[in-house]
Amino acid sequence: MDTLDQLIALARNASIEVRTEKLRGNTSGGFCRIGGEPVIFLNRSHKRVMRAQVLRRALDDAADHGIAVQQAVDVQGAGSGK
Repeated sequence: MDTLDQLIALARNASIEVRTEKLRGNTSGGFCRIGGEPVIFLNRSHKRVMRAQVLRRALDDAADHGIAVQQAVDVQGAGSGK
């Protein structure tokens, strides 16, 4: 299990949906709420290491919005770069 997978598991444990979709332009994604529910979007066009970095920041944003997120994964050199 690489860093991206670990971060996705953290998000799921915090009841945050993670969507990996093709986003327009060079948008990397991030945290938002849809219908009041927390969601994190990741750009599937980006490499796994970039998605892990975006997900780490999005989890920090979720925590800033009052969602209890376990903070236990280091993303330095995260993922396999695929």
